[in-house]
Amino acid sequence: GTNGKFSLDDILCSGAIISRLLENGYAYQSEIGGVLKGLGFAEEDFGKQISTLSGGQKTRVALSKLLLKKPELIILDEPTNHLDLNAIAWLENYLLNYKGAVLTVSHDRYFLDRFAGKIIEIDQTKATTFLGNYTAYAAKKEILRTAARNAYLNQQQEIRHQEAVIEKLKSFNREKSIKRAESREKMLDKIEVLEKPTEVRTDMHLTLTPRRLSGNDVLTVEDLGKSFGSHLLFSHVSFEIKRGEHVAIIGDNGTGKTTLLKILNQMVSPDSGSFKTGSNVEIGYYDQEHHVLHAEKTLFEEISDDYPALTNTEIRNCLAAFLFTGDDVFKKISSLSGGERGRVSLAKLMLSNANFLI
Repeated sequence: GTNGKFSLDDILCSGAIISRLLENGYAYQSEIGGVLKGLGFAEEDFGKQISTLSGGQKTRVALSKLLLKKPELIILDEPTNHLDLNAIAWLENYLLNYKGAVLTVSHDRYFLDRFAGKIIEIDQTKATTFLGNYTAYAAKKEILRTAARNAYLNQQQEIRHQEAVIEKLKSFNREKSIKRAESREKMLDKIEVLEKPTEVRTDMHLTLTPRRLSGNDVLTVEDLGKSFGSHLLFSHVSFEIKRGEHVAIIGDNGTGKTTLLKILNQMVSPDSGSFKTGSNVEIGYYDQEHHVLHAEKTLFEEISDDYPALTNTEIRNCLAAFLFTGDDVFKKISSLSGGERGRVSLAKLMLSNANFLI
């Protein structure tokens, strides 16, 4: 909802926010600066036009506006998605000390553990409230799940036992036995049969095994540099990756981490330096925007078109391993959530011949 022609200062110095902040005297400029810096903006960014910001930066401006209004209830939908490590830590502390109520949707269990005091779980159309953070919820949920499973199994065993007794009494074909059988049948009819507990669909069977071994030298990067206009992202970047190593690239938002990966995948050209892959290296790329997927295709087509040698059963088994079963395989990619698209991308990655995953 931010108009592109305004700067960060213009947007955040709106009347509604100022009236709230003036309650604390004229310290509002300091408070605005504190929130912006906490969410990863430098002071020189404050005058930037909104239209020049990335999607993630615009999200952080919108979050800054929301926090500075200090409402009685803050509702956040996956707020950590566009935040770097420092900004997440800052937001956690901000929300911990927030005087109002906070309601958030999040897949980040560490974020939830840090500040949430109550969990509302939606499962199979029912909502259940648990006191405590995510770790406490997970422990209680497992106890409830075990109890529900045991109660269901015990009841099913008792029902089968009573049905067997009824069948035997009827087989005697005597009036007294038939009456006893009918009495047991009435008791059985009055039992409130427990629903079978749903199985937890978290057992993704992900096995990524290279079909061909690469050489020991997987990647060599020498003196890599990249700028966009006058904005220097990075320069003189050099490193090596050997077979079997697991390497993480970390840094604040906007420092060029994704750009570096795009250079290695030859989607973007570097301004300086070079890189080379070793012998028998085949790259598998999982990108955050899931550009490897085709919006107009179904899940089944997405796999079958790229891997025509697979049988229908093999494709279904592959998708089932990533929790897509039954008619799910005929959903269009365009209708999937971000998390579901991520699982399809992982399925394609698993089927590839890649021995170097980015």
